[in-house]
Amino acid sequence: MLSPFTPRVLQGHALSLSSLSYGLTIDSLVVNLAEGKKRDLLVGYLDPAEHDVNSKTGRGRGFINQVVGRYANRLPQNDTTFAGKKLKLAGNNGVFLHGGAAGFDVKEWKEIERSTSALFPENDLSFPASPDVNEALYRYVSPAGEEGFPLTLEVEGLVFAKKSKSTVGVVLRAKIVEDGAEGLDKGTPVNLTVHWGFNLSSFDGEESESILDHKLWIDSDSFTHIDGLQLPTGEIASSASSNHPFNFSKGTISDPSTHRTIAENYPSDGIDHNIILRRPSSPVTPQNSKPQVVLTSPDSKVSLEFRTNQASVETYTAAGFNGKYSRKALHCPPGSEKKGYPQYGAVFLEFHYPLASFLHKKLSDAAGTDGILKPGEVYENWVEVDVLVRC
Repeated sequence: MLSPFTPRVLQGHALSLSSLSYGLTIDSLVVNLAEGKKRDLLVGYLDPAEHDVNSKTGRGRGFINQVVGRYANRLPQNDTTFAGKKLKLAGNNGVFLHGGAAGFDVKEWKEIERSTSALFPENDLSFPASPDVNEALYRYVSPAGEEGFPLTLEVEGLVFAKKSKSTVGVVLRAKIVEDGAEGLDKGTPVNLTVHWGFNLSSFDGEESESILDHKLWIDSDSFTHIDGLQLPTGEIASSASSNHPFNFSKGTISDPSTHRTIAENYPSDGIDHNIILRRPSSPVTPQNSKPQVVLTSPDSKVSLEFRTNQASVETYTAAGFNGKYSRKALHCPPGSEKKGYPQYGAVFLEFHYPLASFLHKKLSDAAGTDGILKPGEVYENWVEVDVLVRC
């Protein structure tokens, strides 16, 4: 039996994407550059086993590229009511974070085949099985009451890399197990995300390892307003001003040279905010979607174009990184110690519903849904990433 920390490697066009069954971790995204050089675009540990929350490193939960659920980001720990009942949520200082004390990020998912999938049929309309796609499919069943949430939830995650073009993606789906449980008709809140952190730098010892020199473009003019605990107030704030620290809409989408660097107008305490994406007038599908977020390396050799059906992107610039623990071998400049990433050593781009949207009407309106999954419905969160290499 394979270890949950054994990478499942998918070969795509001029790249490879690997995942772990532990926490459904997206462990690496390695692209091929000129002259045989490679660049891993995701931060991570020297040894994948270091993701284990029970490892001897003593770091605890790292939230480094795992799937987060059953409810991502933050909820009020002591004041979240659903279907007339107060949810018993674990947390610290009144904040429930990323699925609770033991969320999906520390669970062992089971790799399955399409033939046994409950949520991804072979002839799926949006993401069918195809000779042009290498894929891995995972399942986790969250029992009723886990981390305070009602009803049993069946979750599947599809990870894929296309062979004919440099595109990768993750699709998360979920449905309620209709087992006759009390309150079945009320449903359950669901908000999943991939908590992946990017650094597109060369790590050659000459270029900065900070993501502040990266260029970022986001199709947005607003963000979720939060209080001192980073909990949503229910209001939506404008970022339309050209010098606003969360306005990343500068320039034209197809020309990264016109995009702003993350360092421009950078707030002193970093960025950890839920940026609301502009919603197109028609439903977004993988076939008609356009990039909503673009991230470009300091040397302009690599860009990532993100397309998604989600309404917001939590953007976190890793102010909490402090050089502890380890880093990937490809991220160790020649002759350097294999120490961890520095402050601002990654930018996390977590696509999901706006924070606590089932508690706030303005946020559910922005999402186009209240985020409450009902029996017979299928929750879906998909993100496709086009990898552009310029050499």
